[in-house]
Amino acid sequence: MIKKGLTLKKLPRKILFSFIILLILLFCGISWLFIEPKILTVKKYTLKYNDLPSSFNGYKIAFIADIHAGDFYSLEQLKKLIEKTKKLNPDLVILGGDYVYNYQGNIDDIMKPLAGINAPDGIIGVAGNHDHMDSIDPITASMRKNNIAVINNSKKTIAKDGDIISILGVDDIWFVEPKTEKVLSNIKPENFTILVSHNPDFFIGNSFDKKIDLGLSGHTHGGQVTFFGLFAPYVPIESSHKYRTGLFHEPEMDLIVSNGIGTVMLPIRFFAPPQIVLIELNN
Repeated sequence: MIKKGLTLKKLPRKILFSFIILLILLFCGISWLFIEPKILTVKKYTLKYNDLPSSFNGYKIAFIADIHAGDFYSLEQLKKLIEKTKKLNPDLVILGGDYVYNYQGNIDDIMKPLAGINAPDGIIGVAGNHDHMDSIDPITASMRKNNIAVINNSKKTIAKDGDIISILGVDDIWFVEPKTEKVLSNIKPENFTILVSHNPDFFIGNSFDKKIDLGLSGHTHGGQVTFFGLFAPYVPIESSHKYRTGLFHEPEMDLIVSNGIGTVMLPIRFFAPPQIVLIELNN
């Protein structure tokens, strides 16, 4: 205990130095909480599949989830996201839902710029829980108006030089019962298939009758605030930390869970940086 009347000048130099370092680290840590959300990263995965059609060798997919335009993510930030995605030259863009967060503007101001990415095989997307919480109908209407294919409980086929791959999507499982049988209908076992669900909990305990090669999800924000990327106090999924972020090689499929782009509750992140996921498929 420091005796009464003892000033900082009278403290031993080692204690004073340690105290100053602690204050600096605390200041840097708090500052970084607000800086990290603005540092957009690219997470790259190169995946190899024996059943990938040869025409799709080297095929690039940009996966963008959890934009959360609104309280903490501006349209100016959205422009930077779009420009960075364009520079990646993806063949296809897949959107993983949660486009808004208490958004009060015109939805077209989000969807029209996203459509401007102009990937050769277009842009497709599913809905997330916050889309349903804000207003799902105007969001999906704006997506379709701006030529962004909505694959909530449906599928889209991408054709290239006589070969095809199938992209399946389900609506957000917190609000809509997934129509798995409908989505998987007419999918042949030999088809290379990607399944998109905003929430990775969809993949837990699901036994798919038809083969799925790759699953894509967001929703977790990578925990948003973590202990140096090792552990997050809260992850909003039943699978908790298992599917917090990253690539998972499961017996039935590979699964990628993105950190997403925006934030909720508070405009902070800590060792869970916003990310565009870039996937290169090889055979």
